[in-house]
Amino acid sequence: MGKKKSKKTVQKTSFLLPIFLASILLFLNQNTQQLAAGMNGSQKNFPQDTPSALLRSSSLLLTWGFQKFLVFKTFSDQNITKTAEPKVSSDSAKASEKEAPDYTPQHSGNRLRVPILMYHYIGLNPNPSDKARDSLSISPEKFERQMKYLKENGYTTTSLDTLYAALKKTATLPEKVVILTFDDGYIDFYFNAYPILKKYGFSATIFIPTGLVGQPAYLSWSQIKDMHSSGLVVFGAHTVSHPHLPSLSRETALKEITESKNTLSDHLGVPVNFLAYPYGSTNESVITLTKEAGYTGSVGTWPDKIQSEGTIYNMPRLRVSGGISLDNFAGLL
Repeated sequence: MGKKKSKKTVQKTSFLLPIFLASILLFLNQNTQQLAAGMNGSQKNFPQDTPSALLRSSSLLLTWGFQKFLVFKTFSDQNITKTAEPKVSSDSAKASEKEAPDYTPQHSGNRLRVPILMYHYIGLNPNPSDKARDSLSISPEKFERQMKYLKENGYTTTSLDTLYAALKKTATLPEKVVILTFDDGYIDFYFNAYPILKKYGFSATIFIPTGLVGQPAYLSWSQIKDMHSSGLVVFGAHTVSHPHLPSLSRETALKEITESKNTLSDHLGVPVNFLAYPYGSTNESVITLTKEAGYTGSVGTWPDKIQSEGTIYNMPRLRVSGGISLDNFAGLL
């Protein structure tokens, strides 16, 4: 509301300027005539050049006032511009860009009800002030309760490859099936989630940003290979450096998408068929590059329990947040 008032104020001031100037000129003309008449009647009261001096002084005063008005108007316009268009920090701009929807997926073709659950950290948040990580962190105890719930209620897990085959009518799925996915390849998966998955016989897919492998807090290649050999864990690509793909040039985005796929395949000796878009961000161009790179499909972060042929390159997932109750977890299924 403040912005609109400021603009109206300047517009009103600009509109009144001609009236203001005309009033001054009219006043000077009238008073100059009166002064001149007074001089004719009483020369001794006024110097001979009084009207001319008054006009010169008034002109100077008028010029000075007009200059001050221009200065005031310029200052006001600048203030309004700053108020109307505040500068946004680069970090805020990036965050807004990542959160903005890039692409609207549409279901079409064959459809199946298969919830794909999305996890990040399986461990306690070492920094309680980091509220963002709180929402991404599930304690090992809570994660085990969730897996126990799945087991006791007759759920089985499957892979994205099997889901793809079922959508193409070349495979069938059990009635109560779920897919477990874990983004970013954090090392706590190996120590906290992996033993629980083995205990309940559940499979999972981890999406790896290959440029971060071996760095502090991330899985190493030896841990990745160890889990791969178990047959319980499948690895998908999550680009090389976890960038916001729609913001990149075509060449850079294709490099991120392709190199991560090839690096994982080289280390594991198997095809890597699925990509997770960092931040869930994609668009038509990125999807085209994903197909060009040879992926079978990809996953996003938009929420839905339904999978379809039309969304194979942006499959919906359901985020399992840190504060979720067991009842709400059951509601995701």
